[in-house]
Amino acid sequence: MKGPALKDELLDSSAVETAAAMVELGHAVASASGSGAAERAVRSLSLCSGVLGGSLRPQSAWRFSGLCSDGCPLEFTLSSADNALRFTVDVAPPEIPHQERLSAACELGIRMGHPRVDPKTLRRWSLMQEGQTLTWGARLGIRESDGLEMLKIYLEVPVAARSSVFPDMSRPFPDSVLVMIGHEPGSGRTEYYFARRQFSLPDLNRLLGMLSSNEERAVLVGAVEHVCGMPLASALFWAYFGFSLAFSRGISAPLPALFLKNSAIGGAARTRQRMLQCMPARVKERSLYSRLLAGMPEDELPDHGVVSICGGPGGPGEMRVGLSGMALAPILRGLQPKRDGCVRQNGVAL
Repeated sequence: MKGPALKDELLDSSAVETAAAMVELGHAVASASGSGAAERAVRSLSLCSGVLGGSLRPQSAWRFSGLCSDGCPLEFTLSSADNALRFTVDVAPPEIPHQERLSAACELGIRMGHPRVDPKTLRRWSLMQEGQTLTWGARLGIRESDGLEMLKIYLEVPVAARSSVFPDMSRPFPDSVLVMIGHEPGSGRTEYYFARRQFSLPDLNRLLGMLSSNEERAVLVGAVEHVCGMPLASALFWAYFGFSLAFSRGISAPLPALFLKNSAIGGAARTRQRMLQCMPARVKERSLYSRLLAGMPEDELPDHGVVSICGGPGGPGEMRVGLSGMALAPILRGLQPKRDGCVRQNGVAL
């Protein structure tokens, strides 16, 4: 049975069975990470998957979302720099209105044991979304960092509020459009996500100027050139980038990051090539990404979603890709031992 057939099999399963498959996938990522924080994140994943699995619309519970191209409400973010567990998830099943998802996100965070959002901040967010047309409302992001589980609430910025919501500094570019806010209640870190049509070299230099050292700027430029596979000027001409600015307590300047769709750099096959090329051997040795996708035929590769480009201390920088849980779980299932004792890869007994 090929990968796509395994995915169809998963779609035909009950919503509860699919939720269990997502948790199984989380355990596989946590095993690659090897940290206690990752195991805690799996418990959070289990809670979120259970909420989705309990949907009153079980046939659409795992295919209703705009988070992933296949409708899956769960996306795993895999990195070239580490094997940490990171995922983003819709906070409620499809029958829950988008207007109610902010409160659902906050409630889920509390159930996971994370701090509450500051009441004034929550009230401001609620007023921003009240009475507005929303396409997804709010989501949760979970990641392990320095031995801890970190939670981020992602908030959709409605069209009517996009010109007025950005209190920390003036809008970086006149044509940039604020589309999302990410807030970590535990650390107070807030990230603002912008869509933009096209960067020029002066535009990028303005963003790079927010970094504290020439080395950091050089790393980010090198990462852009590596991911795009061409010199910086050409990359800026051919690819359309989004960007984010992250503000942390006690740090005066925001930290920038860049984003682009994997289709802008040649699709899943080219993205995989770039990921594996910049993955250090120590990471690749345990990487679930490498294990599941390195040997997969190009025409069977899952969509790689949005590619994130971050700077780092030396090296080629960091590259992250977003992969649907519904796409990854059947691939993992195809590698697992079956009851007949055979190991199967992409559904084929070895």
